[in-house]
Amino acid sequence: MNDIKHHTVQINGISFHVAEKGEGPLALMLHGFPECWYSWRFQIDALAAAGFRAVAPDLRGYGQTDAPPTGYDLRTLVADVRALAAELGEERPHIIGHDWGGLIAWSYAQSHPDALATLTVMDAPHPRAIASPKGLLNPRQLARSWYIFWFQVPYFPERKIVRHARGYAKAAIRGTATRKENFTDADMAVYAELLSANVSQKLAYYRQLFRQFPTVARDARRPITAPTLVLWGENDPFVGAHFTRGLDALGVCNLRGAHVIPNAAHWLQQEAPDEVNGYLVEHLTRRC
Repeated sequence: MNDIKHHTVQINGISFHVAEKGEGPLALMLHGFPECWYSWRFQIDALAAAGFRAVAPDLRGYGQTDAPPTGYDLRTLVADVRALAAELGEERPHIIGHDWGGLIAWSYAQSHPDALATLTVMDAPHPRAIASPKGLLNPRQLARSWYIFWFQVPYFPERKIVRHARGYAKAAIRGTATRKENFTDADMAVYAELLSANVSQKLAYYRQLFRQFPTVARDARRPITAPTLVLWGENDPFVGAHFTRGLDALGVCNLRGAHVIPNAAHWLQQEAPDEVNGYLVEHLTRRC
């Protein structure tokens, strides 16, 4: 990864750290919790080699990006992505999101249907599906999502995560992965360090989502017209692969594929980089 360029971009009043490589159309990759740009290390090289400008920012509150006390509601997070793409000189980027980055990607495609070339979402339910009978209203999915409710408790989650950052990173990432060999001790050290800082800002993503869910649900009714690819880990312990079904009924009008990757769990682009990269390159280079 020595040839990946790191720099900062000033948008929406804060400084964003960006990792990028390559030249060509912009492929903007949005990470989830508790990650950073580093989670896209395998895709940066692959997309750059395929002729894209592969860019992976640290999202607001993460890594080397600023962590202001506010701005963790979904509309602001989408506005961050829109402003970042504009600052990078691309009106219609390819938007790729995993986990929380996937939720932002869904919402971006709904809010700015003419401002993206393609949409790719990994292991992140469509916003309308979250409150559906197969979402948090489903007892099995509710049990999978226990941590979301724990994150709503003030102060206590922050203290526990900071105190046990290394163990939490290992348990939450390598411990839930199917292909555990893809996560080295060095990888875990990156995520442990990440978890040790600005924990309240990271948890604010979940807390703001709960507080503003009526607004999120209303916005989620907008159709998605961009060519869309959905990828999911078969063994995802947090969000079940059943979320790959019924997307047309949720307004995904141009679904190119919804693929469940076997022998992989939630951390899909790191667990199954070859499979993910193959799907991504085909999707982003497809003409129609």
